[in-house]
Amino acid sequence: MTSSIFKVETVEHLNFLGHGLIASSILYCGIEMGLFNALGESPKSTQQLEDELNLDTRATLALLSPLAAMGLVEREEALWKNSAVSDKYLVKGNASYMGTYFAQTLYEGQHKRMGRLLDVLKSGEPFGKEMVYGEEWRSRARIVIPGQHEGSLATANYLMKKKILDLSKNKAFLDLGCGSGAYSIAACQTYPQLKACCVDFEEVLEVTKEFIEASGLSKRITTQSLSYLHDPLPEGYDVIWFGGTLNGYSGKQIQKIMAKVYGVLPDGGQLTLYDYFLYNDRTGPIFAALMNINSFMGSSEAHYLTLGEMEQLLKEIGFRNVRHEPLINEMTWLFWADK
Repeated sequence: MTSSIFKVETVEHLNFLGHGLIASSILYCGIEMGLFNALGESPKSTQQLEDELNLDTRATLALLSPLAAMGLVEREEALWKNSAVSDKYLVKGNASYMGTYFAQTLYEGQHKRMGRLLDVLKSGEPFGKEMVYGEEWRSRARIVIPGQHEGSLATANYLMKKKILDLSKNKAFLDLGCGSGAYSIAACQTYPQLKACCVDFEEVLEVTKEFIEASGLSKRITTQSLSYLHDPLPEGYDVIWFGGTLNGYSGKQIQKIMAKVYGVLPDGGQLTLYDYFLYNDRTGPIFAALMNINSFMGSSEAHYLTLGEMEQLLKEIGFRNVRHEPLINEMTWLFWADK
């Protein structure tokens, strides 16, 4: 199913796709240099931006012109200002800020290795030392996790406040592959009766604990270091959550993990998760397909599942009432399953 957001239909579209590295590099520079923050305060002239960004006129205009062409900044007479989307997502301090995610998690985290995609496709060997949940990935946790936290927290708050993930009758929330702990934090902030446990690798949990402490929830959110693929899972939790952490594993590994989840859930307990699942014919969604390339690059095990494959896998294990719906448009899908 071709994307409804972006599909290459003309030579102009193809040309923009070919210039994608330049476009993402310009976005990265605007974030890193504080351009969107400066314009978030008030519209500014070229001279004012030169002074604030410590650039000469040539460099300032080289940065502004493509950002304006892409609709990220606008010009009214002699003043530059952020577009609405930049004001919402690229100005630090806003609840929906995603600048760290775009600059660090996506740009710094992926561009270097994507230059090796052809080599990985031909050899079948991952780039680096199993970068998805492996040694190299864990060593970069302090760089990767803060960027992921912004996007995760925005999604988590949306799920809780809209009661898409309704935990009003639950008591104990197990967050497997917790990352920054954003989902546990949002869950406990929304539901005062809830306690949570964040599970991840020790290198990740060092960062997780800082976010939990900053949220003031250290008494209600605990942490536990383990591999949910290899180690026994904690018991006593009536809802178990995975937040986009399965796409680095093979189908057989996911089946093993889900069987372990089923084994520790009480009767009436619920599994909830989201991930980058593909349509059953594997023709999209576009962002899910692109994000799964990242997993392919980083893991020799990764085999991203279709929606139908995931649904069938859960039913074969014994889960009931398996259902799913889109979460982030053309990127992630949310699954529920009952025991």
